[in-house]
Amino acid sequence: MRLIKDIKELLEMNPARLSLFSNSCFGVWLNVPFKDHEPFLIHSMLLNQQEVDEYHTEHRDLQFNVYNYILKFGRREFCICTGLKFGHYDVKPFDSARVVPFRDRVFGHANVTVRHLKEAFDGDEWHNISDVDAVRLCLVMFVEFVLLGREPKNKTHVHLLALVEDLDVFNQFPWGSYTWSVLYKSIRNAAWIHYRRVNVGDGAVDGDGKVGKLEKLKKKVVTALKGKEKIVSDDRGPQYNLHGFIWGFRTWILEILPRSHIWFSKVNDDIVPRALRWHVKIRFGRESYENLFGGFDHDFQPETRRLELTKLEQNQYWWVENERYFEARRVLSRPNDLPPPNPIKNRIPRKPERTNIMSNSTTIWVNAVKEIAELKARINNWTGFGEVDINALIDSGVGMQDHSKVVTDTRMDTVVRIDIGFRMSSGGLMDSGVGEMPDLNFREGDAMDDCNFGLNYGWLNSMSTPQG
Repeated sequence: MRLIKDIKELLEMNPARLSLFSNSCFGVWLNVPFKDHEPFLIHSMLLNQQEVDEYHTEHRDLQFNVYNYILKFGRREFCICTGLKFGHYDVKPFDSARVVPFRDRVFGHANVTVRHLKEAFDGDEWHNISDVDAVRLCLVMFVEFVLLGREPKNKTHVHLLALVEDLDVFNQFPWGSYTWSVLYKSIRNAAWIHYRRVNVGDGAVDGDGKVGKLEKLKKKVVTALKGKEKIVSDDRGPQYNLHGFIWGFRTWILEILPRSHIWFSKVNDDIVPRALRWHVKIRFGRESYENLFGGFDHDFQPETRRLELTKLEQNQYWWVENERYFEARRVLSRPNDLPPPNPIKNRIPRKPERTNIMSNSTTIWVNAVKEIAELKARINNWTGFGEVDINALIDSGVGMQDHSKVVTDTRMDTVVRIDIGFRMSSGGLMDSGVGEMPDLNFREGDAMDDCNFGLNYGWLNSMSTPQG
C-alpha cells in the first residue's frame, strides 16, 4: 500500500494527471491510510481458519472459528470492504494480442516485468510520456503491486498492458472477480500449509510414523506467537508470502471483531468502501494474539457474524451490480458451490450415498419391484418346500404377520419365514431381526414407513440360506 502514497505524491505535481487518475476506478484509493498490512493480525486470523478440502472453490466462503463461532469471509465480504466490482471476464483475447500500443510506446520491448513498471515510474520515462500514458502506467502498477501483490521479478501480464489502452474498458473491468480469485487461492489453508512444511516437512512424518495433526501444529504456532518458542532461526519468525488484495481481508477482520479497536480506530461509518475507514493506533504484534483471540470478547455479537450493509452502501453502483451478479451465479450454480473447471486428479474416494427406497426416483422404484419379483419366483421354485396353513402357525405361537407366505422344508423340518406383503410395519428393513437381505441393494436403516411394498426375509432356527 506504500506504493499508493508514491503515486499520489507524484500525481499531485501534475494536476491533469491527478484528475485523470482520481476519476478512474481506482481513484478513491488515493485516500487510503498509508500503513502496512499488519501481517501478524492477518496471520493470527489465518490460524483460526477451518481447513477446506480440494473440492472447495472460490465461490464458497472461507470459515474461521473465533470464540467458538464460525465467521465467514467470501466474495460478499470482500466486495463490501473494497468496493470492487464482480462480473464475468475473459482476458485471453488480450493475452494473445500481437500488437500492444501502450507497451510499445513506453517500454519498446515485449518482456516487461513488474520491475520495469517501477523503473519507468521512478525514471525519466515518467516525464517524457503523455499524461494519459502516465496514468495508464499508474493503473497497471496499482493492479500488479496492490491488487495482486506481485514481486518485481514477475512478468507483467500482457492483458493488463493491452486492456489499459482503452480507459473506459479498463474502468468497467470486474476487478473484484479478478483479484478475489488470487486472494482466495492465497489465503485458503495458508497458515497450515506453511507450518506443515516448517514443522513436519513435505511428506515427512513424526516419531509415531504419522503426519503431525492439525491441533498439534496449531499449539506450536500459538506458542511461537507468544514468543516462547522460535520455530526457525529467523528473528522475525516463520515467513510465508500472501498474494492478492490482502487489504480487503484485513478490513474484514477489523469490521467483524469489536476488540480490534484496541489497536485500530475507525474514522466514521460514512466512508465507502470500508477499507478507507481504518487507521492504526498501535502496532499489532506477537503479544497481541492472546489479547484478541485468547478470551471471549463480550462486545462480540453472535447474531452479527456477517457484515450488514448500510443504506449508503446499498445505493453504491458497485454493490447494485455485484448483487445482481451474485444472484445470477447463485441461480445458475449448484447449491453453495460451482464445479471446478477441470476434474481434480487423484480424488479421494467418497463414501457411496445411501439408497433410500422412499426416493421419488423412478429408477429405484422399478428396480426394487423387479428384484422382489425375481426373488419371489426363486423362492417358489425351491425344491423340497411346501406351503403350510398360516393360521396353524399363528396358533402355535410363531407370531407371523398377516399376508405372509410360509413354507416348510420337509427335509429339515424347519420353518422358513418369507414376508412378501404390502404396507409393512414401520422401521428399517434390518430392524425386524429376521436376517440378511439376499440380492437386494437396500442397506441397514433404510426406511419402510408408508412404503407401498416391502419384503422381509429370514430363517428361523439359524437355518442356512438355500441355493435356489
